[in-house]
This record gives sequence, structure tokens and C-alpha cells, in this order.
Amino acid sequence: KNWVKEDPKHRVRFNQDDIRNMFGVYWVPSREPLVKAMHNSFLNEAMIEGYDIVLDNMNLNQKTLDEIKEIVENFNKGEKVLKIYLKDDEKTYYINNIVYDVFDENVYSVLSENTQIRMCIAYIDKYERYNISELEINGKIYLNKNASENAEYSNYRSGLISSYAFIGIGTVLEVFAIIYFIKIIKIKNEII
Repeated sequence: KNWVKEDPKHRVRFNQDDIRNMFGVYWVPSREPLVKAMHNSFLNEAMIEGYDIVLDNMNLNQKTLDEIKEIVENFNKGEKVLKIYLKDDEKTYYINNIVYDVFDENVYSVLSENTQIRMCIAYIDKYERYNISELEINGKIYLNKNASENAEYSNYRSGLISSYAFIGIGTVLEVFAIIYFIKIIKIKNEII
């Protein structure tokens, strides 16, 4: 607990026992799937937010350790990001997983203290992360603004197309439901 208190903006701790205690009666076996789901949700959200995490569950068994390891590994596979923290700056600068695909990963070898960085911020997301659309370090561009914007637009367009497709499918299903509802009413009236 003290470790988190030293840097509460960047550190979190939680465990299954705390979750059980929030529910009132500590041990209710039928609630364990809910405890596990909340624990895993906390873990995922803390990783998305970029916190340093301590899980201090009591009586950890190998099965639980393997499950936690799998969640972290899956997160690391699916969420490719670069986060840049600048000294004496509270902002989180962020290259999201969509733009990361057009990002030159050689940047890791040149990032160091006193590096000259020029960034273009595309937008600030709901987590108050400053999403970077262009990154230049010591005069070399590692993330091109046009490539970033094209990646974001392509992702946006794909989401829009999917949304319209689901709306269309939903509308068709609703029309069929109305037609069958009318048929059922007619059949019911004929029987009476």
C-alpha cells in the first residue's frame, strides 16, 4: 500500500480479497466468477491506462498466476503503443495501436535523456492522453503525419461501414419481426 501512496498518479494495487470485502460477506462461492471478472477488468483497465500495477492476492496458486500471466501477455500482443513521459510534464503522449503500425520502431534506440523531440498532437482522448500524429527525434521522422492520419481515417471508415452494416441488418430483422408478429396475430384471430 505504501508503494502506491508514494506515486498514486502512476501506481495502483488491488486484489481479489478487497473485491470480496466490497461485496459484504467475504466468502460466497457462487460469487467467485464475478470476483474474477472484476479483478480481470481492473487489471485490463489499469494496463490500458498505463499504471504500474501490484496484484497482492493472498494465497496465490499456480492456476491464478497462469491466468494473470495470460491476460498480461494477451494485452501486450493486442495493444501496441508507445507512451512518452517528459520530465516535469504531467501529460501522457501516446501513439495508439492503430497508428503504431506505421511507426518506425527504431525510435527505441535513439530515445534518451536530453533528446530533441518534436511532436504533432492529433487529439486528446477521453483518458487525457495526447495522441501523437507525427514524431521527429533529432531531425529524423519516426512517425509521419500523413501515414498516421491515413491509418486513423482507414480505421474510422472501417468502423463506420461496420456500424451501417449492423444498422441495416438490424432494420431488416426488425421488419421481419413485425411481419411475423402480424402473421401471428392474424393466425390467432382466425383460431378465435
